[in-house]
Amino acid sequence: MASGMEEDQPAWAADVETYVSVDRASAVSDEDRDEAAGRIVQLLVSGALTFLDLLRGMETCLVTTDEPRRARGVLLLAECVAGYAGDDETVAGGARPLPGGAASLLSQYFASKLEDFAVLRAALAGCTALLRATATVDGAPGRSAPAVSHDNATEMADRFFDAVHVPSLVQADRQRSYQFLLALVSHPAAAADGPPLGSASPAEQIESVVAACDGEKDPRNVLLLCELWTALPRAFCGFDGRERSVATIAKTAAADVEQKVAKRRAAFASAAEELYDVVAAYFPVSFRPPPGDSVRVTREQLAATLRGAMCASGDFAPWAVPHVLESLVPDKKPQTLDDALATLMACGAAFGTRGMSPHVRNVWSRLRNLLLHPPAGPELTAEGTARWATRAFASEWGGAELVALALADPCLKDAAQALRGEGGDAMEVDGTGNGGGGCCGGSGEREGRVEGGSGGGC
Repeated sequence: MASGMEEDQPAWAADVETYVSVDRASAVSDEDRDEAAGRIVQLLVSGALTFLDLLRGMETCLVTTDEPRRARGVLLLAECVAGYAGDDETVAGGARPLPGGAASLLSQYFASKLEDFAVLRAALAGCTALLRATATVDGAPGRSAPAVSHDNATEMADRFFDAVHVPSLVQADRQRSYQFLLALVSHPAAAADGPPLGSASPAEQIESVVAACDGEKDPRNVLLLCELWTALPRAFCGFDGRERSVATIAKTAAADVEQKVAKRRAAFASAAEELYDVVAAYFPVSFRPPPGDSVRVTREQLAATLRGAMCASGDFAPWAVPHVLESLVPDKKPQTLDDALATLMACGAAFGTRGMSPHVRNVWSRLRNLLLHPPAGPELTAEGTARWATRAFASEWGGAELVALALADPCLKDAAQALRGEGGDAMEVDGTGNGGGGCCGGSGEREGRVEGGSGGGC
C-alpha cells in the first residue's frame, strides 16, 4: 500500500526522479531521461504545471549534498527552460516567451549556481537558454522582452568571471562557457548599453574574455570561439566594426549613448591586436579529422568560420592582412595557399580600400611571386592562382592600383619585348639565357620568403 507521502506526490515527480536518478541499479538510459524531460516540458507548455511549482517539487534534488544528483536536477531545470522557450528547436514558427515572473526567478537561480562547481555545466546551460529566450511583460499582453534583463545578465557575467577559470575546464564545460559568452554579447541591449560582460570597464571586460578563450585547441570549441569573435565588434562598437567611425555613430545616437559607445569603441581599438592574436593562432588551419572521428568538424568549416573572425573588425586590418600575406609564398602547400588567397579576398571585402591600401604593394609582390612560381596541387593549380589574381585585379579595394603595379612590373615589360622580338636574349627560357636564372631576368630565388602560420592549427 502506498504511503501518504507517495500519494501526495504529483504524477510528474516520477519523471523528475527518473531524470535525476544516479542509482546504477536502476539502469536509467539517456533515452529514458530525454522522454521524462519531454513530458515535464509538455506539462509546462500546456499550463498544467508552472515553473514555480516545478521548483518547489524539485527542491530536495536541487539542494542535496549528493553532487551528481544535484547536477542532474539543475540540468533538468535548464532543459525545461530550453524546451519551453523553443531553444531546442521544438517550437514551430519561433520562440515561446517564458512567463515574466518565472524568467526573473530562474535567471537569479541559475546565476547563483555559477559558483557551484559541481553543477557548473548545468548552470551554464540554464543561463544560456535564458539569455536566448524572451519573456512576457506584466500588464502588457502580447508584448515580450528579453528573459534576462541587461542588469541580470551583467550579474551573471560577474559571477562567471569571478568563479570560473575556463582554460582549466574539460572540453564540454569550455564549450558551454563559450556558448554562454556568445549569448551575453548577443544580448538585445548590447548595442545601446554595451555587452553585459560584467560591471568592469570595457577594457577589463575584453581582458576577461581573452583570458577565458586564449589557448583553446578543441576544434568544436574553436568554431564557437570564432563565432564569439565575430560578434564582439558589434557588441562593443554598436555596429560591424569595419568601415564606420565614431563620428558616424554620433549623428544617429543621443549624447549619452554616443559617449558610452565611443568609450567602448576606444577600448576595442586599443585591444585589437590582442584580440586578433587569439584567432590568429589558428591560421593557417592545419586540422585534419582523424579516421573514425565522431566530432564531425571539417577543415573547411574551421577555415570558413576562422575567416569570418579574422575579418570581423576593421581594427584587425593592420595585423590580419600582413599575417595572411605571410602564407602567400610558393613553398607552402597548395591547400594553405588556396586558404590564404580566399582569406585575402575576404579581408579586402571586409576592410575596404581604407584598410587595404597600406598593403596593396605587398599584395602585388606576393601575387607576382605565386604567378611566377605557381603551385601544382589538387587544391590549387597555376590556373587557380591566376583566377584568384584576376579577382584581386577586379576588386574595389585594390584593383586599379594592382593593375598599375602589374603594368609597371619589369616582368611584364620583358615579356612584351620578347613578344616583339626585341633583345636577342630577352627571354630565353631553356636556362641558357639570363644567367640561368628565373623568368624575365630574375635571380631565380624566391623573394620575400617568410614562414607563415606560426600559430599552428587547431
